[in-house]
Amino acid sequence: MSCAESHKVATLSSISLKNTSPPQSHVVYKKMSRDKAVSSTVTIYLGKRDFIDHIDGVEPVDGVLLVDPEIVKGKKGLMF
Repeated sequence: MSCAESHKVATLSSISLKNTSPPQSHVVYKKMSRDKAVSSTVTIYLGKRDFIDHIDGVEPVDGVLLVDPEIVKGKKGLMF
């Protein structure tokens, strides 16, 4: 490549974004509980909404629990 040849620069507007899409959300169910007196929130994001309760146990829950840090400030908790 000689110095006389021009270099091509790709800009975002010239690149096709047809095949790029936001990642698919795997959240099936979202439940929020809000305490209006304290204005704090506990949110749970579950991978599936229904769980089968066997007599001797329950299926493991696949999900994320989001707790407002102000709720647990100065308190002890237990998580399994």
